[in-house]
Amino acid sequence: MRVAGVMSLALALTAGPALAQNDASGSDDPNLRNPEIFAFEVDGAEVQYVVGDDAWGNIFATLMSVQQVPEASDETIIQRLWDERNNNAPIFLMEVARRAADSNPERAIEAYLLGRARTIYDISRCLDSSSARILNVTTAQAGPEVDQLLNDRLDYVSTVLEEMLADGSAFEGTASPWWACSFGDTAQAAAVNGVPMSGPEWLKVEARWASERRSINDNLLYQINLVRTASAQREAE
Repeated sequence: MRVAGVMSLALALTAGPALAQNDASGSDDPNLRNPEIFAFEVDGAEVQYVVGDDAWGNIFATLMSVQQVPEASDETIIQRLWDERNNNAPIFLMEVARRAADSNPERAIEAYLLGRARTIYDISRCLDSSSARILNVTTAQAGPEVDQLLNDRLDYVSTVLEEMLADGSAFEGTASPWWACSFGDTAQAAAVNGVPMSGPEWLKVEARWASERRSINDNLLYQINLVRTASAQREAE
């Protein structure tokens, strides 16, 4: 299918049964996925997204729809997305950060750092390492104001990272990592060829997840130390 304009992707994928996705619930493999290709044109060039079973294309289309909600609804959108943070793909936390940057900078920092950590955790569970490219796409959704905020509020960044390390909130999301894994080359190839992907073809076995969590915690500690050092140097100037 080809449509004109990025917003057409959002409208088509959130409009209803025209692009109803396959339901893997009846399978013996709860992680069976049925990726498909959705193609559309931007400035005369074709862009292809993987869709199906809440794949990247579906998630991004929903995000774009949310981004079209006027700023007058910021408070409502921020609260709803924050309340659903454990159920939604972590990229929606970047929308919380973007909308809250001016009105609630501490919430913006919390949302950004939590969304980034959860995205990394989702990526870490993908078998296809090319899925890691989704991290930059995800964090970019927060916008430059959040980048500046993180730089200005090193003290609060450190506090949030420390709390995240202590309470394990980086790993409390319940959304499937398929949204991230479907960004990779393997899912793209499967979608192009119309081939289903079983769980073992895209998701690491659960026995390996504890190791990934330890690595992420080690990285959080490393970030904490970096921020503390940068904050101390700034105070000394």
